[in-house]
Amino acid sequence: MTQDTPIPAWLAEAWADAPDVGSVVVDGCPIVTYRWGSRNDPPIVLLHGGAGHARWWSHIAPYLAKDHHVIAFDWSGHGDSGWRDADDYTREQWTRELFGVIDDADLNAKPLVFGHSMGGLNLITAAYTRGSELAGAVILDAAVRTPAQARDMRPGAVFRNPSTYPDAATAQARYRLVPPQPHGDPALMDYISHTSLREVDGGWTWKFDPGAFKVAKATPIHQQVGDLQCPSMLVRCEKSWVLDDASYATMLAMCDPSMRHLEIPYAHHHIMIDQPLATVDVLKTIAALWVRPA
Repeated sequence: MTQDTPIPAWLAEAWADAPDVGSVVVDGCPIVTYRWGSRNDPPIVLLHGGAGHARWWSHIAPYLAKDHHVIAFDWSGHGDSGWRDADDYTREQWTRELFGVIDDADLNAKPLVFGHSMGGLNLITAAYTRGSELAGAVILDAAVRTPAQARDMRPGAVFRNPSTYPDAATAQARYRLVPPQPHGDPALMDYISHTSLREVDGGWTWKFDPGAFKVAKATPIHQQVGDLQCPSMLVRCEKSWVLDDASYATMLAMCDPSMRHLEIPYAHHHIMIDQPLATVDVLKTIAALWVRPA
């Protein structure tokens, strides 16, 4: 991070609570994990979005960990986890990673799982195929589209040919949120861009594997989202480009009518960036009121 970037008190307090960092091998690939809080508290798992990494939650998780055992991890092809062959990046594979992390954590109860963006789409497959192993699934601003809509959107295309920069400072200066939205606190953006970089021959580039975005995922999540096998909720960010009014209406029509849903006012897609304290408040409230199955 840039040393002269001022850090607000709430952010400094969060970062002072450093996670326990570990890893678990799932189907031959090392998956890096982060844990906060007491192992005796009810468990929460946080899933990051596409091209992101678990440390996007590093300023959120410590506040949740005041009364929960919080786990986050890097999906394969993201962050500091290993990479797979491009054909092996599927929602079913990422589902196995989620449950590999859960099994390795030896939790005291079924976890409540929050999945943002791509993490929310992976969570749909997890809740559809193995929902009985979860206390609940909270989908954070993830848009389920019909196959035709998905083809037109060309999801992930922007990540398929990342640039290489001569030095880390140049790369950080070029860092942008996708989709575009207002940036958060400068210190937070500095941290996220810094932890998104890796050194390669010829300079610096982003940690995610472009191969993770080159394979069309055949998982029919538009058919799965209406039949999740655990209590579930959809959270929409009001100003989101991803889950706009039309997409929100389309997705609600796919969901079981009993699925709870709510909207966060004036929040953009990357809610933990532009509305971090509101994110803490929403997630803590949902977790506190969630009725966990036995």
